Amino acid sequence: MKSNAEFTAAVYEKAEGLRRKQNRRNKAAKISGIVIAPLVIAVLLITGVLRPGLIGSHNLMAGIEPQAVAPQAIDARFRAASAEFAIELFRHANPDDKNALISPLSIMLALSMTQNGAGGETLVQMQRAVGRDIPLDEMNRYLAGYVAGLDSSPEAKLAIAIAIWLRDDPSLRVHEAFLQANANYYNAAAYRADFASQQTAADINRWVNQNTDGMIDGIIDEIDANAIMYLLNTLAFDAKWSSVYHKENVHRDVFTGLDGQTTMVDFLRSTESHFIEGPDVTGFTKSYQGGQFNFVALLPNEGLDVREYVQSLTGEQWLSLLDNTSNTIVRTALPKFSYEYDLELKDLLADMGMIDAFEPTADFSRMAHSQQGNIFIGSVLHKTFISVTEQGTRAAAVTSVIPAPAAGPPTRIETVILDRPFVYAIVDSQTNLPLFIGTVMDLQP
Repeated sequence: MKSNAEFTAAVYEKAEGLRRKQNRRNKAAKISGIVIAPLVIAVLLITGVLRPGLIGSHNLMAGIEPQAVAPQAIDARFRAASAEFAIELFRHANPDDKNALISPLSIMLALSMTQNGAGGETLVQMQRAVGRDIPLDEMNRYLAGYVAGLDSSPEAKLAIAIAIWLRDDPSLRVHEAFLQANANYYNAAAYRADFASQQTAADINRWVNQNTDGMIDGIIDEIDANAIMYLLNTLAFDAKWSSVYHKENVHRDVFTGLDGQTTMVDFLRSTESHFIEGPDVTGFTKSYQGGQFNFVALLPNEGLDVREYVQSLTGEQWLSLLDNTSNTIVRTALPKFSYEYDLELKDLLADMGMIDAFEPTADFSRMAHSQQGNIFIGSVLHKTFISVTEQGTRAAAVTSVIPAPAAGPPTRIETVILDRPFVYAIVDSQTNLPLFIGTVMDLQP
């Protein structure tokens, strides 16, 4: 995994070319025959009562070296807590009638980083909401170990970047311990900048653009007048299917949306080998090259509204479904789809019990000190993009034939056709935790 600085430097020269190239591809609805999984930004806007800063910007991490930390091995406790956070977040975030997409990992990283500046009841509530009462020091070490284990490869690239922008104001003193903790566990960059300048908003959006390989142009239109700090986290995931979709695997057929409207779309047909079955749902997993990540599709049973299914889902059920897939031949049809999604998470997180962080009386005394007013979270912004297409590069081609069990011909063949609203996710194959999770409600142009 590259450091934030290495990743930013590596993409700097190519950012503009990638952006133009991607815009052309998006307009033509062609993504070079590969699968582009979600690109996610989670931004926390920390607000207070401050004057605009007029001092030049500079890198706050220049004198802070990341210290070696002992990561905590991923265990059942972390898996259960992370799955419950992800699914509860998904239940709250899923709208009634539109396609949705969130990254639980992106949001967890941003909030856990912020916890390093929280104290008192504010910290207690954040720990309960994010980590199900896992103490902050343990959550830091869990996430450091988890992210380090998410191997990236040329065929399945995962890039994570974190940065903090602070208002350049003499009355704001950021505590070195806060910066040090986020350097140690999250490899975060930190910058002071003139929030009164439009150039700062442009710089933030440029950082977003660079760290998502040009697929998301930016996150803010202008700097909020009361903002003193922006905490940004990006995830960019770009992977190729382990088994290709050839031209003959693409068929036009009908997708029936949540409102009953039908749309003719391209379906990608294949035979997979991992079948998911629960009391109210069937599905399958399809691997990306390298085997580190899987695509998961869940189709609620006929007659069950996908919204009702999502609201009934729990973290424990999620892990049980994915931990108990059967080695069964599955004939599948996955529609090609592409969309953007953005969401304000403030009220959602408050509903999950993280209340004090958004109040003017919040305790972020371990983050920074201001002579002008107390520090609290004013907004949590989340923006995503996804495009799923067939994989058409020759170098990635592998056989799509699924062999029968050695004992003889298969006794069971299942079929999962995603021609009505469904749930999907990108998961880490070692833990089955969702890096990204969403719903497809309709595919109307």
